[in-house]
Amino acid sequence: NDGLLLSSSNNTNSNNSRSKRRKKKVVQEQTTETSSLRSKKTKRRRGNNNARSIVTNNNIISRWRSVIIVSIIGFIILLSSYVSFFRWLGKHNTTTTANNNDNKLQLRRQEQEEKIDVVGGNNDGKEDEDELFRQLKAANITEEISEEQKKALPSWNQIQDYVVGHSGPIVYGQERWCEAFRSAIPGVKRNIGCSGMFNSGTNLVTQLLKENCVIPERVEEYGMDGPFHDPQGKPIGPGEAHGIRWQVPWGKHLPARYRTLHATKYAKAIWKESVLAVVTIRHPYDWMKSMCKNHYTADWPHGRSGNGCPHLYDTAIQKAIPVEVKYDGSKLPYTSLSDVWNSWYNEYVVNATFPYLIVRFEDLQFYAPNVTTQICECAGGVMRTDRPFQYILDSAKTGPGHGKKSERTGMIDAWIKYGKPMPPQNEFNTVDYNAAMEQLDPNIMSIFGYKHPPSKV
Repeated sequence: NDGLLLSSSNNTNSNNSRSKRRKKKVVQEQTTETSSLRSKKTKRRRGNNNARSIVTNNNIISRWRSVIIVSIIGFIILLSSYVSFFRWLGKHNTTTTANNNDNKLQLRRQEQEEKIDVVGGNNDGKEDEDELFRQLKAANITEEISEEQKKALPSWNQIQDYVVGHSGPIVYGQERWCEAFRSAIPGVKRNIGCSGMFNSGTNLVTQLLKENCVIPERVEEYGMDGPFHDPQGKPIGPGEAHGIRWQVPWGKHLPARYRTLHATKYAKAIWKESVLAVVTIRHPYDWMKSMCKNHYTADWPHGRSGNGCPHLYDTAIQKAIPVEVKYDGSKLPYTSLSDVWNSWYNEYVVNATFPYLIVRFEDLQFYAPNVTTQICECAGGVMRTDRPFQYILDSAKTGPGHGKKSERTGMIDAWIKYGKPMPPQNEFNTVDYNAAMEQLDPNIMSIFGYKHPPSKV
């Protein structure tokens, strides 16, 4: 029994040990499983936190990106507003300046009408012989005219009938260019420069403007007789501070095409858009006779006027006589001397897209105050009031290169010479006269009121 009891006790102890081990194993398994679950939950929680952090960071970046984009757009809008405002302010100032200049011009015109008699083609025909003498009196040279000259002077009706017409002077290009030029170019930068073919009156128009016209803004900035200044205010040329230049920057005798190709010595820094070109034109028959006397750089076979000149057509070969003209070292070919006249002025009338005026040589002779005033005011200038209108009494051509001094014509002699009708065919031989009739551009002739002289028959 004791053995059985011991055996039973041992079995019971063994069972208890197994039960304890079993329970311990279960507890260990449960503990491991719990730890595993906790670890998974921790990892899951960390993953969720990381995801939330990434989302938060992305949201912050997105918000800052939006803020930056909105700021850039706002800055662009603000900058555009500033630019628009200053553009408006510039236009407003330009308009105000133009209006002020127009008011000045109107006042100046009224003063001019009161101070000096400006001949303007509105003569009613009464006492027409006195019209020229009124100009002579204004020029203060009545006592210097000889009796012979007085008798030789044409009447005003003759001048209107045969030379300038009854509609007054022609200033071609005013409606198209004057207001546009004044609006585009500030007064302190405006200039007037002459241009024209040889023997067309370039020196005369320049001297008339220099003696009588000023650009007031330039005088205020640089003085009356100081050196010329470039757009940056640097002095670069002599005595043209008041805005009247001796010539256009590309050279007064060069065709309009050279405006973008060439600049003279003192004009390399000139802003060409700031220059109103004043172009002179002359009746082609008188111009060709002058070219016969002094042909400058034009080259073609010819004699003196009335002796095989202008030599427009060669009957032996039945062709026009070609002409070459040297400009700035290069030569341009023309089919005839008539073609030189046609082509040179068509480069302005037909092709030019920049501000210019064209005035007749004949109007500069007989309507000097009127034409000078119109040119001056077109550029926003004013006529001088500190002295009477200054006529050019002696020949405007001075110095070498302008032919014989004996052949240069002063004011009185010019009135006598150019104030009468042309002789038949203007003394051309019949071949040249017929060639001129055929070659000269009828459109240019019509625009400027030029007519062919009568034939000898």
